[in-house]
Amino acid sequence: MLVFMAGLLSGCPDVIKPEQTDALAGTGRVIVSVVGTGERTILPGAPEFSKFEFTFEPLDGQPGRGKVTVIAGGGATEPVELVEGKWNIIAKGFVNISGIEGIANGEYRAAEGRQDNVTVNAGKTASVSIDLKGAVQAGEKGVFTWDMSLLEGAESATMAIRTIEGANVKEINLKANPRGDTALDSGYYLVTLILDSQPAKTEILHIYGGMTSSADLNVLFFNNLDAMANYIGKAPANNADTPYEIILYGLNVETDFVQGDDQLGRLFNSLKGKYVKLDMSACKGQNIRVKSFDVAYNRPDRDKLVGIKLPNSITGIGDYAFLHCSGLTGSLTIPNSVTSIGAMAFRECRGLTGPLTIPDSVTNIGDYAFLYCSFTSVTIGNSVADIGQRAFDNASNNLSAINVDANNRNYSSEQGILYNYNKTTLIQYPRKKQVPHFSYRSALPASGSGLFTIVLTLPA
Repeated sequence: MLVFMAGLLSGCPDVIKPEQTDALAGTGRVIVSVVGTGERTILPGAPEFSKFEFTFEPLDGQPGRGKVTVIAGGGATEPVELVEGKWNIIAKGFVNISGIEGIANGEYRAAEGRQDNVTVNAGKTASVSIDLKGAVQAGEKGVFTWDMSLLEGAESATMAIRTIEGANVKEINLKANPRGDTALDSGYYLVTLILDSQPAKTEILHIYGGMTSSADLNVLFFNNLDAMANYIGKAPANNADTPYEIILYGLNVETDFVQGDDQLGRLFNSLKGKYVKLDMSACKGQNIRVKSFDVAYNRPDRDKLVGIKLPNSITGIGDYAFLHCSGLTGSLTIPNSVTSIGAMAFRECRGLTGPLTIPDSVTNIGDYAFLYCSFTSVTIGNSVADIGQRAFDNASNNLSAINVDANNRNYSSEQGILYNYNKTTLIQYPRKKQVPHFSYRSALPASGSGLFTIVLTLPA
């Protein structure tokens, strides 16, 4: 006997529970749980099922059994008898869709799973777990929703939906329709965001039959710092885990951000005590300059900047540019346009982690440029000609390797240890590097003669 009890909760295991009754003669009981509805990592979200449909396929020639439908939250109990033998059990989850343009109101299949070769023994109970997985279901429709926040600074904003092959499906004026939904045939699409005359941004959209895919486009766009400051000033308080994601575009870092002796002064004064993740890749300008250590150190809210994407046009990251921006977390990408990184440019940005790559375009790295950051490794490009003192010194002991491009003619590395090109000078031994017995042979200074060997023995 297979007994279902409704009152299902989407995404919870053991939502189909057995009624406590004895199995009929020659039949057995199967307890079915539905799991896996909350595991999706692509755009469609875990659905709120309105009903489940179960199909039973006999494998040993025993009498079959019709479909069983269980209404989510219905509270009714419906017993189902299964004759002993082997069975395949198929579960389908349905969602109710109504009020969406392009799709009729009704119940739509959103996910399906199965368990094969389930053995039912007379008078016994078997437990079965069925993992519901969505799938692109040909001929069925799903729902695409979007929510975009735009400010008056943007003159135009369009979202274009195209097939993977590039055929136009729908174009949406986001200034007129910042929020909305529409039905699309199941399949894969390209969603392109076009803001004013800026380069388009494209993502792949997955539409599954009966399921809703949501584009999280709640990124704030500004081409005016006063508008940004006004918005941020009125926005609710947040924390480092819920930063406002802001894209600045069309601004020049050499002229539009300047306040006093700080080329980024207006930017930091615009944060208004709120945590911000900032994308400046569409800004203009070549150099970021700050007059002194004190100017950078005394910036307001330097701990509120939790993420930064630098302008793609930037060539020089000047001295003290992001000094003591302790809120910065995650990885840091140096654009391929950068040729110089100034002294203390990222000093004490302790939240910067992961690998750091110095691109081939960079020729100079200033003193203490990345002092007390928390990078796990550093890769130095082929054009770096000068590295200042303690540029990568890591107080957190995370740094395990500094590797130099084989084509660099000024520096070299071996086993993740940084040397000058001829390996006559040891420049930096990463703090986390573990070499039980390390030997280094070096030339004596000009006043001496011959060679000497340094032997460093570390704990095993």
